[in-house]
Formats: sequence, structure tokens, C-alpha cells
Amino acid sequence: MNSLLYYLTELSVNDLKRMQNSPKGWFLFNVSVFNAGTVVAVKCTDTFKNFGNNWNGYDIIVSNDDEVQRFVKSELSKKLEPLN
Repeated sequence: MNSLLYYLTELSVNDLKRMQNSPKGWFLFNVSVFNAGTVVAVKCTDTFKNFGNNWNGYDIIVSNDDEVQRFVKSELSKKLEPLN
């Protein structure tokens, strides 16, 4: 489950659009796992976070580069496709 592609599928259209237009250097995915499911929140930031001892095993941070933007664009188009 600790996969960027999975986390992108859990985000809203608004979050994906925010990521696509973000000038920030990093995307921080805060992941909460419960018995009933998973909640993923993304934060666009210019500050790299080292998780250290407090890491929950699910949170990730990825750079805002061309490859990540390609994945964001792909997921956004999948979510918007039924609206067209």
C-alpha cells in the first residue's frame, strides 16, 4: 500500500489539481490507516521532511518532478474522464 500510485488514486480532484499547479518542490503524503479504510492528505511544500523515529510506515515525501507530474496528470484525467 505504500505506493505513490495508490496514494494518488485516493486523492480528490481538487488535491490533484493543486499538485499539478504547485510550484513547490515536494509533496508530502500524510496517510492515516484505520480499520474502515485509509485517508490520504497531501501537502505541497518547499521543505524536505525527514521522518525519523516518528514515521508511521505509510507517510511518504516525493519531489515535484516531471515523472510525478506525469502520474498526477494521468490520475487527474482518469477522474475527470466520466465528467466529459
